[in-house]
Amino acid sequence: MYNKDFIWGLKESQQRIEKGGNKKDGGPSPADGKKVKLKTAVDALYQSYKEIQKKRKKKISKHINRMDEDAYNFMKNEKLLYNSDSSDS
Repeated sequence: MYNKDFIWGLKESQQRIEKGGNKKDGGPSPADGKKVKLKTAVDALYQSYKEIQKKRKKKISKHINRMDEDAYNFMKNEKLLYNSDSSDS
């Protein structure tokens, strides 16, 4: 899954390089080509890194929520929770 994001980032980078190298679009001169390639490659890597982090965060959040729910259900089943609804008078 994360590998797909990385490959997407590299493809995006390649498209930016190709667009940036086109003189008709006001792209950089050939002397700036290496700088553009480096910048877009780093940008693409950073974008794919952000996507990976977002997916990991979502996955971790789901896992933590499930653990919280399991712990709550366990405590409820074992009667370890204090019920404020019942009156103890």
